[in-house]
Amino acid sequence: MKPGRLYWITGLSGTGKTTLAQQLTEYLRQQHRQVVMLDGDDLRAVYGLPGQYQEHERLAMGMRHARLSLLLASQGLDVVCATISLFHEIQQWNRAQQAHYIEILLTCDEATRLHRLQQRPDPAAFRDTPAVGTSIEPQWPTAPDHVIDSGKALYTESLLASLTASSNAT
Repeated sequence: MKPGRLYWITGLSGTGKTTLAQQLTEYLRQQHRQVVMLDGDDLRAVYGLPGQYQEHERLAMGMRHARLSLLLASQGLDVVCATISLFHEIQQWNRAQQAHYIEILLTCDEATRLHRLQQRPDPAAFRDTPAVGTSIEPQWPTAPDHVIDSGKALYTESLLASLTASSNAT
């Protein structure tokens, strides 16, 4: 069986990872790809590990996401994973383990990001938790396949097509 592709969408909270993941997943389905979307917040609930926000806990959580993504991709599914997971260890592991790994880094200006966080159903819920980008230093990808400023980009069909173009041979 031919392995699927792993689209690893990473960035700070509020940069639009889930939004891009939803649209990319739908685009891939329209291209008749078998695809599953994994969202870091949903996976935290699935694992039954709420409140795991310390740096070492975030690293362990990100590795769970990476191993699950690899398992699903090894079964021929394309995987779109939206997760903060800004750790070099995870990025390097993904590149070493997954032949069809596409790393997408989302950025946006701080005002846009903070505005988006305030729009969440309970913006105060995470106020006192260790956050990547504030109390935890992010380890930015050293060579992402794509960098998108989500404060400026519209997730058009041409953008979605460009994200998948580098792996169309699979």
